[in-house]
Amino acid sequence: MRAVQPRGVMLVEGVSDRRAVETLARRRGRDLDAEGVTVVPMGGYGNLPRFLGQHREALIGGLYDIGEERHFLSALGCEDRAALERAGFYACTRDLEDELTRAVGPEGMRRVLAEHGDLSAFRTFQKQPAHRDRPLEEQLHGFMWNRKQKYAVLLVEALDLGRVPRPLDRLLAREPRQVPVAGDHFHCVRRDSTEASPKIGRLLPEGVHHWTARHPEWEGPVSAYAIDDGERLILIDPIAVPDDVRALFGSREVVTVLTSTWHERDAAALGFPV
Repeated sequence: MRAVQPRGVMLVEGVSDRRAVETLARRRGRDLDAEGVTVVPMGGYGNLPRFLGQHREALIGGLYDIGEERHFLSALGCEDRAALERAGFYACTRDLEDELTRAVGPEGMRRVLAEHGDLSAFRTFQKQPAHRDRPLEEQLHGFMWNRKQKYAVLLVEALDLGRVPRPLDRLLAREPRQVPVAGDHFHCVRRDSTEASPKIGRLLPEGVHHWTARHPEWEGPVSAYAIDDGERLILIDPIAVPDDVRALFGSREVVTVLTSTWHERDAAALGFPV
């Protein structure tokens, strides 16, 4: 029997993100099932091209973490974040958990943790050497990371509907079939069809970041890399780590690899295991 195709599809990174979107839609009085709208977790940004191909006729848009923006720009053929938004994709400042934590606020977070028996565990987490000097928002985000499946719904339930994070709000404001389709590929909506095509950078395997920076003891730039598999981030000979890679620090297990003993560079300052 042939599967029924949804009327609209929203793409998100994981199951917790899907649960958050569905919960907010319900709180706003919407029945996504009745509307024929499905929220699809991709299992990581690396699967984006496949899901774009599968749902090209029904795509509404989606959410992404800002540290993964370059992958969405490439897959959707967009030039910048504004173009991504016109295509229906909205950036979370770090990730959706961070957006929800900040929207609920410190006092609201304490109340939710207390109501669900985790406030004592959070107090213990705050006292750990790795976390005690971090700002409260950073501590809350770190504590939520391994509990996001549980708290995705609870935080949206606790959310003041006047303080809905912008990416969630904008995504749920979209209607099916707002994204133009051309053949088998999605294209960003351009303000001027005569605009120049996006510049094509150096092609690298999915999840591999490359950058160069000036070394204080060498002439000319030196190279550094990061490899991201969605769970672990490996920094290779790190120096002047760019913001899009740093944005992944809070959501990945980070380790450092030095290809030579004299390539320490910023490794010690970053403080990750070598």
